[in-house]
Amino acid sequence: MRPTADELAEEIRRYCRLNPRARDSLDGIAWWVAFQRMEEARGELQAVVDSLVSKGDLKRQEVSDGSVVFACATCGSGPEAEQEGAGYA
Repeated sequence: MRPTADELAEEIRRYCRLNPRARDSLDGIAWWVAFQRMEEARGELQAVVDSLVSKGDLKRQEVSDGSVVFACATCGSGPEAEQEGAGYA
């Protein structure tokens, strides 16, 4: 669902309250809004990803640098899969 103009305005105001010295281009302001949404959704997203892992829809994989990535269950595993997952897409 697309946010209304009022909702977008409030998101920008909230960002400005948290970052009173902020200034940016239109593209930068779009990033502010996207970043705020990402931060807000992260907790819920973690719960959903954990659920998908427990159901077998996603596979949790630790890559060589120690970070964790999640692969679709249809993806393989092992060194080849780690290389494919390097781009995280």
